[in-house]
Amino acid sequence: MPAQPDGDVVPLADLTEKERRFVEAFGDPESETFARRTASAEAAGYSGGRTAAWKILQRPRVREALKIYAEQAQRGLDFVMLQVEHIGRKAYESGDWSTALRASELLAKRLGGFVERLMISADARDVQRELSEAEEEEARRLADLRLGVVGGDAASAAAEARALISGQSGKGA
Repeated sequence: MPAQPDGDVVPLADLTEKERRFVEAFGDPESETFARRTASAEAAGYSGGRTAAWKILQRPRVREALKIYAEQAQRGLDFVMLQVEHIGRKAYESGDWSTALRASELLAKRLGGFVERLMISADARDVQRELSEAEEEEARRLADLRLGVVGGDAASAAAEARALISGQSGKGA
């Protein structure tokens, strides 16, 4: 059960057993169904898929319990980052450059100082283009959409989606 800011355990007694299981499945970062509405609803014992998940999330007491989980996760992350900062300072002062550099890297990542990129093959000539995470996600979404609506194989759908994102036309004019 989550703890309140003063350290007391949040009373989930206002929730039904299924609601409590849903809150734990959906709100706990350690859960396999974390932040996945439908999967969390099914894991909690609800039937009805997306509709059931939507209805559960409309309940004020469930939303409040999830808000508490989110606040705790943020406090936990803030605490970890303070530890990383402290370790980095101590490592720098003692001349442990490897640890100091790693701590600085972790802090910079947390602050958005680095952008992860993925190299993919864009066409048959093996020309490569870097895609940001957002572009790669968009390519996957477009591929999934094409597969779901039009049909076809995943490789051709992904190639077409990448071409669309990079501004190239996948078909002749």
